[in-house]
Amino acid sequence: MLLINAGIFLAGMLIMLLLLKFYKSLFKEKEEKPLCDFKFSKVRYSEKGKKQIAKFSASISDKHTFFVDFPILFRFYSDNRFKGRVKISYRAAAVAQKEELVNKTIVLQTKTEECLHYLDDIIVGRIYFEVELEASFGKPIIEFEILENKNCKLDKELKLAIKFPEK
Repeated sequence: MLLINAGIFLAGMLIMLLLLKFYKSLFKEKEEKPLCDFKFSKVRYSEKGKKQIAKFSASISDKHTFFVDFPILFRFYSDNRFKGRVKISYRAAAVAQKEELVNKTIVLQTKTEECLHYLDDIIVGRIYFEVELEASFGKPIIEFEILENKNCKLDKELKLAIKFPEK
């Protein structure tokens, strides 16, 4: 009888400990994600025949931080109508091969067009972007935005507007 009571007591204590652990996990504070503290470089513009090219980079203050499944958004709009071929590529390192994100003809009448992409490379410290535009007519504005991901949080909007200079 003493052995049965001891077994019931131990089983009861085990159930209490498991319930206590479960209760604590429900109210446990979620881990704080670090800030996505990106800085954009100055946009450098150039021309190659009819093509206009804009190059810029986005870097993070901690050069050893890396990201996977990194969401970025490109928004295309114009003051008036626009039609042109747009190619957008990126490199995860200065000497790496270019990876193409967007390669299409964009026609804007009145609305804004958006392209959401997830960079699935391992990106360490800095990302290099290149926007190539060959406009048939109109003057587009391309807005680049870094979105919040699962590895870090945003404390402000991280946007960069690319306005190609007049020819």
